[in-house]
Amino acid sequence: MRLALRLTGILVTIASFIFVFSSIYTSFGQVTDDVLSFNFICVVGALTLLYAAALQLVGLAWYRMIVAVEPDSISKPAALSIFNRSQVYKYIPGNVFHMVGRYALAKAAGVTHGALAFSQIGEIAVISVAALLVAALLSTSTLHAHLGKTSIIFFLCATITALVVAVAASSRFRSALNKKSNVLAAVHVFILYVLFFLLNGVMVVALLATSHDYSGSIAPIIGIASAAWLLGFVIPGAPGGLGAREAILIAGMTAIGLPVSTAAAVAIGHRLSTIGGDALVAVIDSVVRWRSGPRR
Repeated sequence: MRLALRLTGILVTIASFIFVFSSIYTSFGQVTDDVLSFNFICVVGALTLLYAAALQLVGLAWYRMIVAVEPDSISKPAALSIFNRSQVYKYIPGNVFHMVGRYALAKAAGVTHGALAFSQIGEIAVISVAALLVAALLSTSTLHAHLGKTSIIFFLCATITALVVAVAASSRFRSALNKKSNVLAAVHVFILYVLFFLLNGVMVVALLATSHDYSGSIAPIIGIASAAWLLGFVIPGAPGGLGAREAILIAGMTAIGLPVSTAAAVAIGHRLSTIGGDALVAVIDSVVRWRSGPRR
């Protein structure tokens, strides 16, 4: 089963890269002009800072799930430090290595296996459902108007994927969600993830506004960005969802009538911003720990 999933992930990643490179190649001149423009570079820099801030919402959600099971097991600053430090691990081949690294660092800090297992499975389940909800609510109607039954098939597959993940995690949740306070914690976590996806979508909208005179609704753009994030998250073997997310961004934006060159430039800018954000939080954490010295 694992081999089949790994092979599927590899095939999807290869297909995604081919699609992305083909999209860039067909309009290379325009894509280059957009990406290398001064305004675009400035926006990418600003969005790097925004993404670094948005990541703290995901870090807070992870911390919230840990303390829902094991209160006082770790402080919020320590949890965010571990989260930020491990973000770059996702670029080690395979997009779950940041979770593995985060688990190891938190275990070394004294958090129990039970709390970490719940937080890890909870993250996978709740963040998948949150991404799907944002994508479905904001982009389904627009994509359906352009793609017809194809959009329904896509979101049906995404829904099944999210539900399978959630059901697989349900046994872990059942033991931890037997208290009202823990149910409230799960709701809090869900809200944090939704806010993260809204900010992630705003990043794509900002890049689009910089490279194209777009006058349409921003809702489907945010929804497409969430769908892209979800696919990149569930595809095994793609470092940080590399290739898969860009493919969905380009396919989704061109499906609603945007030029391929614009969609490709936005996808590249978004990837640069997210890589920059991941690297930035890791560097800031390293500097803070170095300045703190032996006391940490």
